[in-house]
Amino acid sequence: MPGVESVGMISTIPPMGAGMRSFSILTHPAPSTENRPEGFFNEVSPNYSRAMKIQLKKGRYLEESDTESAPWVVLISETLASRYFPNEDPIGQQILLRYESQRVDEERPRQIVGVVGEVKQIGMGGVHPLLYESILQQPEVFPGGSEIFPLRGSLVIRTDSDVRVHEADITTSLKQMVKEMDPDQP
Repeated sequence: MPGVESVGMISTIPPMGAGMRSFSILTHPAPSTENRPEGFFNEVSPNYSRAMKIQLKKGRYLEESDTESAPWVVLISETLASRYFPNEDPIGQQILLRYESQRVDEERPRQIVGVVGEVKQIGMGGVHPLLYESILQQPEVFPGGSEIFPLRGSLVIRTDSDVRVHEADITTSLKQMVKEMDPDQP
């Protein structure tokens, strides 16, 4: 689209919050249930970090090739990296995420592929430990039968100039694309 530089999706856009996940680090001793490491998480599209200009500090961003059939991966924030990997490189570490409300671990571990800069995801206060999972690696139905990502999500659009210059064109194009993908969407 004219004027669009990049586009991404996220399950809950900053500063509106994020879900909470606990996890275990496969190379560390198993923690007790009440002492599991934890972080806020969001499902994102591969282009989300670039669209939001979240700085890559180490490793790589999520990619289109990170699909359900590929090894599962995750990005973590600097805060999470420094809190849970203070004296070691987090890149390549395997973590097993848990659905807290159902107390069920994901079926496969995720490899940390990148460390990204901080985002004020939870309100405008300080920064929190964050995990970014690819929407391309999320099951359609989560444990307990809840469909989390398909029910909510935010589209982020970065323009190459003042958005007001192209606002009408972008809005019209987006409405047409949604209509073509799913005519029943309101």
